[in-house]
Amino acid sequence: MYCEIYDTTNNVNFRHFLALLKKRLRNPYSRKKVYVCLDNHRAHLSHVCLKLMKDLNFEPLWLPSYSSYFNSVGTYQGPLPSNPLSVHCQNTSGRSSRATSAS
Repeated sequence: MYCEIYDTTNNVNFRHFLALLKKRLRNPYSRKKVYVCLDNHRAHLSHVCLKLMKDLNFEPLWLPSYSSYFNSVGTYQGPLPSNPLSVHCQNTSGRSSRATSAS
């Protein structure tokens, strides 16, 4: 994984990032495709950047747009239980999978 931090994301910075990414690869002359995960930011969708990615043999992997139904935190409405993880840690019997002491 490779990351660069910029003050802002625009076409110029994204093209600079792609050039640095290609340079940092072990063999920049390799014909193997490099897959780059991208969201739908304007800089990622520009024709100039998409052409550069093609020229560098980068294949974009597009992340889905934000949808609240994909985010389980966003779908929970109401007060949090005392142990929020117990909601997601249940076995098939419906009991919590964490160990409980016998009283």
